[in-house]
Amino acid sequence: MQVNKYEMVEITITTGTSGTRFNIPDQPKLRFTKLNGLESYNATDLTASPSGVTPVSAANFKNSYLVLYNAGGEYLNRIPLIRLHQVTNGTDAYVRTLMQFQGQQIAWEKSYILTGTSITAAANFSFLIGVYYTC
Repeated sequence: MQVNKYEMVEITITTGTSGTRFNIPDQPKLRFTKLNGLESYNATDLTASPSGVTPVSAANFKNSYLVLYNAGGEYLNRIPLIRLHQVTNGTDAYVRTLMQFQGQQIAWEKSYILTGTSITAAANFSFLIGVYYTC
């Protein structure tokens, strides 16, 4: 897989927020790009997100799914975040190979994280998705 660029997408959940669907904010750097690969991280992998927020707990991570939209609607429906987890941290399951794509364009502002059960944020935390892409 040839990768020209990488972007960390952070979906911050603020204290007191609860629900099962957490929308991904618009990603200006990823507009009109071609998706090559995805990976995900949790609090066992990283101590802080790029904005300084604690990543999602391993328990909530294992109960979360990624839904991606493209121009045709829901393109990839309910990819388990654990399926995108490549970090060998000695605790969590991981995959050995990066989930690869074929240059699809994603509508990030319509995409979201779905959880199997409702999450209520006792403190701010972030879902972290690594995006490999080309222009």
